[in-house]
Amino acid sequence: MPTIKEVRNAVKATLQAAFDDTAVYERVPASVVVPAVLIVPAQGDYLVVHGNGGTSWEFDLVVVVPSADEDVAQDILDDYIDARGDKSIVAVVHANPSLGRADCSAVVRRLSNYGIKYAVSGTEYIGATLRLSVLATHA
Repeated sequence: MPTIKEVRNAVKATLQAAFDDTAVYERVPASVVVPAVLIVPAQGDYLVVHGNGGTSWEFDLVVVVPSADEDVAQDILDDYIDARGDKSIVAVVHANPSLGRADCSAVVRRLSNYGIKYAVSGTEYIGATLRLSVLATHA
């Protein structure tokens, strides 16, 4: 069964392989290069562990884009959060639910916080959050 660090690294590798022009951070950084996806642990369910089956992890995939022009920013953001398309995080995870591992099964479950402003190192970005659920099991 993979650790939370291994799952985060698998999420990062999966997204980086799909988007060569998008920064992907497995931890919340002090500064970002945008567009970017931040992988933030949100919840863990250890009850699955007691049956020796695995751990259910949830991560917030925080997508941030430049906010200088709000219309352009929202167009860029829409491409990342849409269910399909070349920039769709949902489509990438749907096509790669194992995240390149034999012991993971992932799905993007929902969108929240669309259009929220994020400030990193004094710079403001516009963003949205996708909730990623990962079941980490014994291989």
